[in-house]
Amino acid sequence: MFETVLASMGMGAAKIDLRLDKEIVTTGQEVTGQIVATGGNAEQKVEGLSVYFMLKSVHARSGSDLTERIAMIDVTHEEFVIQPNETITFPFSFTCPANIPASSINTKYYFITNLEIKNAIDSHDRDFIKVLPDERVEQFLTGFKQLGFKQTWEGLVTDDQGWSQLIQYHPTTYFYGVCSQIAVYYHHNLEQDTIDGVLEVGEHHGNNYSALIDMFHLDEKIRRFEITSEDLSTQEKAKARIERIVKQMLKK
Repeated sequence: MFETVLASMGMGAAKIDLRLDKEIVTTGQEVTGQIVATGGNAEQKVEGLSVYFMLKSVHARSGSDLTERIAMIDVTHEEFVIQPNETITFPFSFTCPANIPASSINTKYYFITNLEIKNAIDSHDRDFIKVLPDERVEQFLTGFKQLGFKQTWEGLVTDDQGWSQLIQYHPTTYFYGVCSQIAVYYHHNLEQDTIDGVLEVGEHHGNNYSALIDMFHLDEKIRRFEITSEDLSTQEKAKARIERIVKQMLKK
């Protein structure tokens, strides 16, 4: 009886652990693993088991913290009883959304696993996972690296179009001495298979990029760019296309 009271207060209660097969996933691909529930010091009734896929980043407009629940995965709604020290294992699988930005300087992803215990404090588990970009976005981002640009800051915006990412770069080689920094705000258009965005060249004070973001949404053709799947078919083509965009901005 005493163990039951303690368990209801979270002491000696059942525990939950999400064990991922890999701690890395590419957008659009599947995450797999297993969830292990371990009984505590007393029998407890479990009312459900769910997992939240969470995003933590910085808002590109304001620089404020951004936390978003991307998805909720229901593992089971069925009630079950877990005995003291008993181990129950559940298979886990989840398809990572194709339209979310990759993990970066400020953008992180994690799972929160929730074991809902009746008349007691629920048990939770948090597990981080690195999200890689798909092939198109990977070629796009690699193009900047090959031109000697190093990421120094990054943030996100979400709106009717979905997620967009803003990355601030400093030149280290090719454009060093030509420009102090650049900022690129882009959206991966999955329907058209393009990357659309705007680019700002020159010193930018602070991390509020509202004006640059507004240029993208106001359809400012002079500074907007569209990179096609053909442009991103190889790293050399991606590098050459990005180089032309930066040089065009430097002339303005």
